[in-house]
Amino acid sequence: MSLVRDLRIMAAQTIGLGVGIGEVFFVVTARDTTDAYYSYLRTKYVPEGMIYTTVAAAYAAAVSDRNDIIFKMPGIETVAAELDWAKNRTHLVGLGGPQQKGYESGTGLYSSTITVANVIHNTGVNNQFHNITVMNAGANATCLSAFKNAGYGTRMIGCQIIGHAAATQAATALANSLEIAEGGYYFYAEKCNFGSTDFGTLGANTAAVLVFSNTTGGAAPSDGKFVNCNFSAQINATTRCLIYSTRLGLDRDWIFDRCEFYAFAANHGYVMTQVATNEANPTTYDMVFKDCVAINCTEFRTDSNGCTWTIGPAADGKGGIAVVVT
Repeated sequence: MSLVRDLRIMAAQTIGLGVGIGEVFFVVTARDTTDAYYSYLRTKYVPEGMIYTTVAAAYAAAVSDRNDIIFKMPGIETVAAELDWAKNRTHLVGLGGPQQKGYESGTGLYSSTITVANVIHNTGVNNQFHNITVMNAGANATCLSAFKNAGYGTRMIGCQIIGHAAATQAATALANSLEIAEGGYYFYAEKCNFGSTDFGTLGANTAAVLVFSNTTGGAAPSDGKFVNCNFSAQINATTRCLIYSTRLGLDRDWIFDRCEFYAFAANHGYVMTQVATNEANPTTYDMVFKDCVAINCTEFRTDSNGCTWTIGPAADGKGGIAVVVT
């Protein structure tokens, strides 16, 4: 049982749970000798009852509020149904290392099913997701998100989240890679990639890599932070954005610390007017861009409504904007 013991020790260090770890589960492609990871787990005396062939099956075995951990072995699992992550303190950890751009060689979940609105819909409390790729490539307007977060205290480390990867969904209002919805308070992400310039082109002004979607008064998520993250998309109009918020979408402070924002356009045919856009007459919030850089973008906001701030080499809206050297 040394492998299980070692992974429990690793989880205690990386997730910060200490001795408070519950059960651990493993996800492989197949439970037979055709799968090298399965064979390896069995040689390390991992019991059959701890090994599953889908993340959904491992999740079903987990118990809420026990700090159970699901370890996903390297490889992309294709899913045909939304995974509703409703259990509290139930964590998903990829064993393929921090996720980079692209998805084919990653560790995580992929969907091209046209009825999957969100590949993962998290409503649980204090759940953590580490080193996982999640991609929604469904060619339908209903396929709005790769990851929808409606639970508070979510932590996401070393992940890659890709939505609007097909033309139809990318042209749909509020389509996104990451959606922060009602209840998604205290979200924290570090060293993650959101969106992609390789799959799909934003085709609607309210489609964005990051969308704050709440419409319920008094329920706007607050106090979120992104550290060393990348937000990127391909654009075909100057009016597209990388962050979009509904009028009641967010509250209090949302901090972007040393993040990169990239709006790619072929031959630089379009320059994004502003990184962040919101509906008219938003409620009070403070969105802060601290030591961030925006590429092929004119400003972080053309009109801040007193709610958008930049901290960097300049005090105006162009602070941290990458410009052509002359």
